[in-house]
Amino acid sequence: MNLSVSGLRQKYSRYGEYLWYSALILLLIPVYLGFCDTASLPLLKYTLLLGSLIGYCLLGLKIYFLDGHSPKELALYTGVFLLLGLGVVFSGTRALFSVFLLALGAREVPFSRIARVCLCFFLGVLALNTLLVFAGVLEDTLLIRGEVWGQGNVRHTLGFGYPNTLALWGMAAVFAALLVFPRSYWGIALCPVLSQGLFLLTDSKAAYFSQLAAVFLCLLLRFLGPKLEGKKWVPWVCGGLVALVAFGFVALSLLYREDSRIFGLLNTIFSQRLGYANQGFRLFGVSLFGARVDFGWDPVDSLYAYGPICLGLVPSLLYLALAIASTFRAAKNGKWEMVAVLLAASLYCTMEYGLINPILAPVFGACAGLSEAKEE
Repeated sequence: MNLSVSGLRQKYSRYGEYLWYSALILLLIPVYLGFCDTASLPLLKYTLLLGSLIGYCLLGLKIYFLDGHSPKELALYTGVFLLLGLGVVFSGTRALFSVFLLALGAREVPFSRIARVCLCFFLGVLALNTLLVFAGVLEDTLLIRGEVWGQGNVRHTLGFGYPNTLALWGMAAVFAALLVFPRSYWGIALCPVLSQGLFLLTDSKAAYFSQLAAVFLCLLLRFLGPKLEGKKWVPWVCGGLVALVAFGFVALSLLYREDSRIFGLLNTIFSQRLGYANQGFRLFGVSLFGARVDFGWDPVDSLYAYGPICLGLVPSLLYLALAIASTFRAAKNGKWEMVAVLLAASLYCTMEYGLINPILAPVFGACAGLSEAKEE
């Protein structure tokens, strides 16, 4: 009986894809149930934790025994997981650890199928919450916008607890739809309609404009794609744009001055995120591997500020590197819909940090199989 790693891979490698999908669902369920008060429901809390641990074990089995990585690759992956593990210890947040396990474990998993699974899950949770609200099981909490831009607008939650959370799931569904139907004009045309409906419900500007940016970029890159393919500088530019958005926002936050008209205008455009980020950096500084920060005031919502302060500088840079690598690989393989979504997601991260959860499908493209997706 061959119990060696190569023997296991030869015999069971075909099951690796199913292990990955199972782990994805197990790690998405706790994100979806984030609106539940698990502290008052210990059984649910420990059930979700057990499910996450099972998901981690499935991904570990795939990565270390079924994917056929070289010793150097496994050493690199192990180092990344250890650094992220330190982030979990100090920040108490497992989101980035889940994302990296899924991203690095997606080897030989067709990206086209990943996008379909994500789309079905995201649409499923939106439909489920809608039904539960109409059935009276969940409450559609209403909030009133207090900001100058949109002041007085009614914001719905559809049971997700907060309007921006509903908008996040809706945006994730739109992103997945663009990935599933990259060549269908009808599919692309329906995305702005869904985006407009979500905006009317949630009044979430970050998700709304990010979705519109994704649609616009998808159409633009679809038109320019044939002219860009094969040019070696294109992937570097695409990846560089993701980095530019992140570092540009951090620079503006650090330079922010309340008495400056220019910064005042920029702060309004970014929905006060520059001011909050600047205050967060000044009061709490940057942590290396994460910190449990009680802001005590309007939170630092931008991922580019929230990450270095709460999640840790090292995990945040690793996540940025993953997004850049995914963008680079997508552009290199002519997957322009992935590039469009990743660029739009980088804009969303200037105002929200929800994408630290494993719901941004294109980051799985750093290791997933892209060739099949391109043929379909």
